[in-house]
Amino acid sequence: MRFYLAAVRKESCNDFVALFPGIPECVAFGSDTEELALVAADTLQRRLEACRDQGDPVPPPLSLEEARARDEARDAEFFLAVPANLEEGPPVSCVIALAAGLWEQVDRHARLRGLTRSGFLALAARREMRNEA
Repeated sequence: MRFYLAAVRKESCNDFVALFPGIPECVAFGSDTEELALVAADTLQRRLEACRDQGDPVPPPLSLEEARARDEARDAEFFLAVPANLEEGPPVSCVIALAAGLWEQVDRHARLRGLTRSGFLALAARREMRNEA
């Protein structure tokens, strides 16, 4: 597992944004730092997998000094170490049976966070597994 640094700043009264210096198009949002950490991990994982799947080089993690020197980190209030595991492998399709009302809630919450249904379920699974630890 590798750790990448996210430059974090407060966007508004209640929202945070995380940018990953050196990783284009990798931005995460959260209403609090806990949610931001989970969304950032999912966003980073997907971006790095996309690089790998498209045959592009996977950007290496930057040191704190390297991250601070990047333009993306200019307004950072703090840095967050975000884990990425490229050994997880490609996505696996599965069938999940849930009540229709629960699917509607999942889809609504996923849209509110700018996630796909799969991304939201993965985020929820990671959150639940972290709570057990």
